Amino acid sequence: MFLRLIEKDECEKIYKILNLVEKRETEENYFIKYLLIQIKNMRGEINANKKKRKKMVF
Repeated sequence: MFLRLIEKDECEKIYKILNLVEKRETEENYFIKYLLIQIKNMRGEINANKKKRKKMVF
């Protein structure tokens, strides 16, 4: 994905902007939410949450 080409500092700035834009209810939000998921995945947040859930189940 193109997000891997973005440096982490720039990624944080984009993440903050997308969070602000996401609050508006529009049809374009599907793409914005997709980008947010990709950035969170890059930051390891989603993977960390999955690991926590698995640990809690056992």
